Amino acid sequence: MSNEEFDVDEYEKGAEYAPLPLEGLIYYLKHGREIEFSYQGQSYFIDHSRKGRTVWIDKTAVSKTFEKNFEDHLSEIFLKGKSLSDIFRDEEGLLESLY
Repeated sequence: MSNEEFDVDEYEKGAEYAPLPLEGLIYYLKHGREIEFSYQGQSYFIDHSRKGRTVWIDKTAVSKTFEKNFEDHLSEIFLKGKSLSDIFRDEEGLLESLY
């Protein structure tokens, strides 16, 4: 499924705590959204600041900050031994909130 095939309206009808596919994650990142999600019982937050994007647990950064094209670095960020790209490709990241 490409980004163009991700049906935002259909997904957002039942989005809270629903598995977010990789295409959806990329769609939201490219559209400037901040994303709160959980993986294996832990909540994470992907922010969007002037410095770029970072993955956080509470107030602790768990990734470096990527200034541009964060979606191109998803395979470089690991949570509990698994890359963000694989977490969302396997639909194991559960959307908690969009900002």
